[in-house]
Amino acid sequence: MVRINDNRIYAQELRDLAGIVLRTLDEQKILSLKDLRANLGKKFSIKEFPEDRIEILERPSNYETKSLVLSYIREGIGIIINTISNERLRYSDIIVKGQFGIKGYSPFDIDIFGNLVMDKKISSEDFSVVRRELQKLTKPESYIQLNE
Repeated sequence: MVRINDNRIYAQELRDLAGIVLRTLDEQKILSLKDLRANLGKKFSIKEFPEDRIEILERPSNYETKSLVLSYIREGIGIIINTISNERLRYSDIIVKGQFGIKGYSPFDIDIFGNLVMDKKISSEDFSVVRRELQKLTKPESYIQLNE
């Protein structure tokens, strides 16, 4: 596991964190939105990084709907990986941040540490599609190196 303690997220680290999210989903048997909903309000600690956690919440969304949100959070940096699934509006969104680009993701902000914040909209609320997208984030070929 790669971690450089300068609050910048590098590609290898995000690949590792996506793998940790998938491992946690597998350990907790979270395979569907029904499973995600059954774990609302839970926080899962990360054995490799005690200051990190995964949280599952329900949040207000567009058009007075609610979304199920799974977040990988690091104290001092905030949310590094965020998955949002809205059953009623039938979409999902993956939001990540780091010092790189990702194929298929659109940048929309930069955090105070210079990490690019980017997202990928998915026209499905199916959580297996979200899991497949997290799996892609574990692959080096998904990443684009940005020029300094």
